[in-house]
Amino acid sequence: MKLTIGMANYDDAEGAWWTLSSLRLNHVPISNNEIEILVCDDMPNPSKELQKVCNDARARYVHLGRDQGPARAKDGVWEHARGDTVLVIDSHVMLAPGSVQYLLNHGHDAGSNMWVGPLLNESGGMIASELLPELRGAFFGVWSVNPDPSRIREIHAHGSAYAFMARKAWPKFSPHFQGFAGEEIYIHQKVRNNGGKVLLIRDLGWIHRFSRFGRAITYKLTLNDKLRNYTIAAYEMGWNVPQMWEYIGKNLPMDQRQAVAKDLLAIYPDIFDRSYGFIPRWKEHD
Repeated sequence: MKLTIGMANYDDAEGAWWTLSSLRLNHVPISNNEIEILVCDDMPNPSKELQKVCNDARARYVHLGRDQGPARAKDGVWEHARGDTVLVIDSHVMLAPGSVQYLLNHGHDAGSNMWVGPLLNESGGMIASELLPELRGAFFGVWSVNPDPSRIREIHAHGSAYAFMARKAWPKFSPHFQGFAGEEIYIHQKVRNNGGKVLLIRDLGWIHRFSRFGRAITYKLTLNDKLRNYTIAAYEMGWNVPQMWEYIGKNLPMDQRQAVAKDLLAIYPDIFDRSYGFIPRWKEHD
């Protein structure tokens, strides 16, 4: 198997329907035996609705049921993939024309590098070429458009909704992440730590459904988990832990910050005791 196109899903069968339908109609006909399409269901109990969507699209359904957040769910996609190379996308992403064929034609050259593509809007215009390592609005990462016309160039990071690599080169997220946040920039730094590069390839464009169109978010989304994950990411990657802790946690009540700190100290006892004075600080927008 040359390529797995995989996605994790949490209570969003409708999003998966659009993504799978687009893949089958525009990129991966049923007759193609070089590509598998994989959907990992991270709901505690298997979703019958998602199973039907996968069956109709002839996609392989796997019930993960970890319910520990997107990082652990995405790791599960890599663990269950059968392809030599793997493209992991969010289950509400659509791919630009020709992008899957590009991966088939050239993907064997990826080596230890991660390939990403520009984030597009619904009319095909670029809205983000990369993610800058800056802090804004309780997030680490600020979308940016670089007008550099190069077809392929190295960037610092991108969103976690699109990542292509050789399956054996995937560096994995921290096993300590839980809930939402922490994936972006962290995983790209791990690629570099392993000797690879993050390459933006303009032929690999994609669009992302950001609006929920009135549907409620059913997965866990808390500032507590953000503080926990970003601080773990900072510690593991050698970033400025005090800055990350203070910036992400500044709007969290003190008793809740103390609870997160207790949790972190149980994992990394020296997380707040190391000397961080020599480590550069990230730009803060607010």
